[in-house]
This record gives sequence, structure tokens and C-alpha cells, in this order.
Amino acid sequence: MSNTPEKVTQHAIITITNLTKNFGKLLAVNNVSLTIPKGEIFGLLGPNGAGKTTLIHCLMGIYKLKTGKITVMGYDIPKRKNLARQKIGFMPQELAIYLDLTPLQNALFYGRIYGLKDNETKKKVDELFQLLELSDKKNNLCRTLSGGQKRRVSLGISLLTEPELLILDEPTVGVDPILRQQFWHYFTELKKEGRTILISTHITDEAVRTDRVGLMMEGKMLAVGNPKGLMKENSVETLEELFIQFKKGGIK
Repeated sequence: MSNTPEKVTQHAIITITNLTKNFGKLLAVNNVSLTIPKGEIFGLLGPNGAGKTTLIHCLMGIYKLKTGKITVMGYDIPKRKNLARQKIGFMPQELAIYLDLTPLQNALFYGRIYGLKDNETKKKVDELFQLLELSDKKNNLCRTLSGGQKRRVSLGISLLTEPELLILDEPTVGVDPILRQQFWHYFTELKKEGRTILISTHITDEAVRTDRVGLMMEGKMLAVGNPKGLMKENSVETLEELFIQFKKGGIK
């Protein structure tokens, strides 16, 4: 199998061309090319250390690139990252909320950073927190919330500006199965609104829910395609089996 991404004819939200990023001798992202069209849920699937978070950080303009080119919604990254970020909702793997503030106070803080007026933020928070089942927790200190509730606060904040592109790095880590189902239902609803979602995960059962998935290992993009299509093409029943085939060298 070739690791060349599928051709995407729809309007591209993300275009990555021959991206390489290293940290000293560690090659974290190795010559990755990828195109993600508008209105797609795209999954980055791979084990811890595969390069998923590094790739996402490159997309956000956090790192300088060794080689390659990235455009997000037409903006060159990292050169024009600030313009691109105005249209992106980003949920990092590590919680980016202040534990000594309440969910509402966190939302107001980030809303001001995003340029929202407090009354706009409060209106949006009421809607999002009701959807995420946080309404009764919005005035509690975040340190008193469960892990899943903190993840919900982080997701809600990433959605404050109604972004065109949502980048979620392992959003369901530490989340119970019921809440995970709720998250994915919400992601599907966002897709129906025309939003584009890039989500990283190491859970193969989650990756099957995406429109297309990119399988990453040791910094390389091993394959890109519809999850069920990739499994059928390689005569396996799960994406986990496909990874095992790659690991054994059975797929080129």
C-alpha cells in the first residue's frame, strides 16, 4: 500500500506537503503529506509517540518546520498562524483550564482573549454547557470537577467562537464510555453544520467513526483513507489488525 494521501477534490481546509519536524536526533514527523477538505471528520490514529501531537502543534504554528509546507484555510503556517487561529477551535491534549477558576470564569477569560464581549460569552456558555451537561457546575471551581467534566469544559471553550475548524488532541482521554458517545454525537452534529474536525486518538474503535483516518507510527503516515475501506482493502476486521500488519512489515 502506498502512503500517498487520497486525492481530495473538495475545498481544502488543511494542506500539508512533505512536512518533517525533528527534535534533535528524534524525527517526530517524517515527510508527511495530507489534505483535509471542508466538512470532514478526519482522524489521526496511532499509539503514543506516533507523532500525532507534534503534527497538530505544527498545524497550530507552535513549531518551526524543518521542511515542508502547511496551509490552514489558505493561510501559510507558521507565518500567518495568528490569522488562521481566529477561525480554529483548539482543544489540547493537556487541559488548558485554570483549576482555581470556575468553568464560567475560564470561559470569560478565554472569551476576552478571543475578542468576545462578556455578554456574548455568557450567552454562548449557557448553550454549550447545557449541551455538555455542565450547567449545574459552571460556578464550581474546576479543581472540584471530575476528569470528564474538566474535559467537557475544555471542549466547550474550544467552541466559543463557533470555529470553522476544530482541532482536538485526544479529547476523550480519561472520559467514560457514555460521555465518549456524547462527544461523538456532538462531533457529528458539528459536521452537519459544515464544520471541519481533526481529531487525534489512539483508540481504534473511535477512529472507525471518522470519514477518513490517517494511520501514524514513528512519525510516518502509513495510510490514509476511509476506515472501513482500508480494512476491506487489507482483509482485516479491525484497524488494530492493520497496525499489526504494518508493524510486521506485511504492508508496503
